[in-house]
Amino acid sequence: MTETFPLSSEQRSMLHMDRLLGPGILHNLVASLEVPRGTTNRTVRHAVERLAERNPALTATLAEGAHGTRQQTGRRDVEVHSFAPSSGGDIESRLDRLRHLRLDRSTGARATVRRHTDGAGDRLILAVDHLVCDAAARELVVRDTSSLLTGGGPAADAHTAPQAYAAYCREQEAALADGQVRRREIERWKCALRGCRPLTGLGSKAAADAPREARCWEIHEPGPALHDALRHLAAATATSPFVVGAALYATALWARTGVRSSALVTPVSTRRAPEHQRLVTNLVNERPVPYRIVPDEGFTVLAQRLGGSFLSALRGASLAIPDLVATVDGYRELLHAPDCAYVQLQVSLGSAAPSDLPAGERSWPWGAPYAAPTGITCTVFRVNASPRGARLSTFHGGPTGQGTAVAAISKDVIRLAGLAAGDPRTPVGRLADEAC
Repeated sequence: MTETFPLSSEQRSMLHMDRLLGPGILHNLVASLEVPRGTTNRTVRHAVERLAERNPALTATLAEGAHGTRQQTGRRDVEVHSFAPSSGGDIESRLDRLRHLRLDRSTGARATVRRHTDGAGDRLILAVDHLVCDAAARELVVRDTSSLLTGGGPAADAHTAPQAYAAYCREQEAALADGQVRRREIERWKCALRGCRPLTGLGSKAAADAPREARCWEIHEPGPALHDALRHLAAATATSPFVVGAALYATALWARTGVRSSALVTPVSTRRAPEHQRLVTNLVNERPVPYRIVPDEGFTVLAQRLGGSFLSALRGASLAIPDLVATVDGYRELLHAPDCAYVQLQVSLGSAAPSDLPAGERSWPWGAPYAAPTGITCTVFRVNASPRGARLSTFHGGPTGQGTAVAAISKDVIRLAGLAAGDPRTPVGRLADEAC
């Protein structure tokens, strides 16, 4: 059944960032799973049809109307393709290609399924547009697909039945139309971003017509040193590993740019109500985490102040980014100032090894061009640490050759973490002098 309803706040935010950073940066979420022996293509297609019926976001298309961009479900099927062994390309190369495929432009749908059969086995490759899928939703899609292939029904669990996708979008639009709700969040961000400056000078200065590229870098550190330092600092500052990571990167960015008051961006989950735990859509809204560097203050003070900023970001994650850009000068400056740098941070700690790769560094092209229509650069830092090792990843889109210096900021962070863990009361200025 076809249904038309508004975009969610999270989707409006993502479309704004897609226009700001250019195509190819907000990639699809991809996964692969084993196909049970003896499964026919007809069985696969039937399973995918049932998957789409249960999760209508996978069939969503965008439509322009009198009330702006809206979405429709039920007009497009999830595509299913099969590849024979002779068609070439391994699983990893196919995953990489699908990660950057503009599904809405190439298929008209929000999801595609490819069956890949070769000497190594028989697998399904799934790609879902980030506009209708976050990391949690990807796990739900994979679990339901596997269950539909093996048992004939979606996976059972103890979660509350998911809210209908269209109902979520409609109810959210109605809630955010409340003037008091909007004013409260807008005022919170006006206060939080007062005095913040956009980050500039993150990398080497480039001419306006310089060619641009998108590349990735990874640093692999064996052993528990970074994991233990983050854990120790989180306990010593009474914050969290993410907040500690934000304080470390804020210090390194200040040392690099000279900007004392700015903000890092981080994805904030809006998947909070019980009925949203099983809902397949994108329930993430990006928010800035403002920071202010005072060189003579100890690292503990910086981390605790950042902890307050992070809590504010969690509480103020309802409105779409274009709503805040239109009403909050500080928000608009962070994203639209000439030659500004968008910097996102993600930090995760776990008990499993983040990678089997040996210690060292590597770099590779992103797989899609960087074509932001303005002079903005895009940097995403990811820290994944466990007792067995740490992986620090950097994505950078900007002028060719600039990213190497930006990726080196993570090396400064590793040194800062070790120094700060020795005495969290050490002034931030002294830490920066010694580590950066």
